[in-house]
Amino acid sequence: MKHAGRMKTADGKLVEFVARPDEVVNRDVNVIYAHPDDVGDHGLTWRNNLLDYNAELAATNPLNLLPAYRLYERDVYRRLVNVFDVENVFILSAGWGLVRASFLLPEYDITFNSRADSYNRRRKKDQFCDFNHLENGCADDLLFFGGVDYRLLFFALTEGYVGRRVVYFNSV
Repeated sequence: MKHAGRMKTADGKLVEFVARPDEVVNRDVNVIYAHPDDVGDHGLTWRNNLLDYNAELAATNPLNLLPAYRLYERDVYRRLVNVFDVENVFILSAGWGLVRASFLLPEYDITFNSRADSYNRRRKKDQFCDFNHLENGCADDLLFFGGVDYRLLFFALTEGYVGRRVVYFNSV
């Protein structure tokens, strides 16, 4: 699970984002379990609610969402931002797609890890309307550092990228 502030419904219930809300077993009655592309408040998907939040409330950030690079426990993301600057780092998220390191994200529990529970494991056939924050026409080298399970999403989201793509991944 990625720990940060959480999105809330209009009536104040916390939202926990998972790959398969219908498969959550130990449900908390005070929590709404949702897929990022489920319809949430104001007739928008939670993904679109998050876009609006970043556009309108990022400066005040009342829900205490975290910039993508600070959402994860591993220090490597903060080190990349320190070396390359926040505007040059993107985070590949199983729940949200390819986002700018500064993009505010809520807590979520979605992964490609095959050892994860069924409710939070994203599979190849799952439908996600992933963000892609890459700028069109950019031809800089694009370096990917990540787990082997994330390569397919990286390839899909960068398929039309005109620059060189270099992939480094963890694997046994």
